Amino acid sequence: MGKTTIDVSGSTYAGEYSMKDLQATALLSPQFVERGLITVIDNLKGPLTMQNVDDTVEFIDPACDFAGQTNTVTPTERVLNPVKYEVHKEYCFESLETDWRAKGLAPGSLNDYNDPQLQDFLLSRTLEKIALANEELYINGKAGVTSATASFTAGYTGFIPAVKADGSTLKSDLTEWEVTVTNITVANPAVVTVADATNLKVGDKISFVSIGGMTEINGESATIVSISGTDLTTDKDTSSGYTAFSAGGDDAIQFINRSNVIEVLAQIARKEILPALRRDPSLKMVIPWYVGACYKEAQATNATGSGSFWVGDRELDFLGRIMEPMDVWAENTILVYKASDVYLGVDLLGDASSARITDLRQTTGDDKTRVKLSMKSDVNYRHPNEIFVMRPN
Repeated sequence: MGKTTIDVSGSTYAGEYSMKDLQATALLSPQFVERGLITVIDNLKGPLTMQNVDDTVEFIDPACDFAGQTNTVTPTERVLNPVKYEVHKEYCFESLETDWRAKGLAPGSLNDYNDPQLQDFLLSRTLEKIALANEELYINGKAGVTSATASFTAGYTGFIPAVKADGSTLKSDLTEWEVTVTNITVANPAVVTVADATNLKVGDKISFVSIGGMTEINGESATIVSISGTDLTTDKDTSSGYTAFSAGGDDAIQFINRSNVIEVLAQIARKEILPALRRDPSLKMVIPWYVGACYKEAQATNATGSGSFWVGDRELDFLGRIMEPMDVWAENTILVYKASDVYLGVDLLGDASSARITDLRQTTGDDKTRVKLSMKSDVNYRHPNEIFVMRPN
């Protein structure tokens, strides 16, 4: 009987991947990591305490006698505590054959291929999905994973939710550009009625703020699918789990789109970035991908008639500050921070990191194969008073 279980160890097996390759693909291939928007700490076996000390300085009058100033040293600490989680996948060989052909691999029976070839195929198929889910986990936390299901027990806040909830981070909101909501239907799709739809366009991402009655929708976002007068048909499904709308809060939507993106960015550049950080080369301004698209569109619109249009893909900057558009990012949210102060803790070759492929044809007789990948990670940051977030609120 042939080998039925392949354990990928810290070295390698007969296929293409080593354990470090697997973990690196699953944990470190997301854009958030590859583009240098976070600092990776590897070999994290357990909790890592990140200490920080803040202090104030006082200029006083000259004196012969030393006058000790009030001790204002404030020590703080944050903990990077990796969470363990796993992926268990079972594939039927019939579906694998379909994927095999779709990937453009050589024709023939799956049985014609040796174990390493099939194992590499299975791992690449699984790792693509895991990498996207990890990106969502790092950025938006367990509650913000949409491409997969995060059902593990441990908490995982995620970078953006932690920054938003932190009382020490610098914050601003989009109140200046909000539009009053007069009704939201309980339906699929939900129709949002606003007082004025002048500056809204199809495709805009809108975020709900202080909605009365339908409080479940607060903090959520939707995309505008069509506009009729002041009625916005969205991609939001409120047919289940949502209370009927009733005016009583601020009842508003906030947004960043072509009409206000330059004003929003200008406010951040003028007022929100700490002067001491403005020339820091590690300072990042991270935006949702569609905010980058709106910025391009606004630039092209402003250039109409002047012979300067936005053509092709290029690096985005605003007043000399490079912007980083992200496919996975919270709607209508812009963060400015030093990448050297935000950490992703992993353990690529630790005991909690493993991969296993089991061919059930040679054990139970089922035409199935199983893939099990174990990993751990956590995201945290220090110097919260140097992190700025513009968000709906």
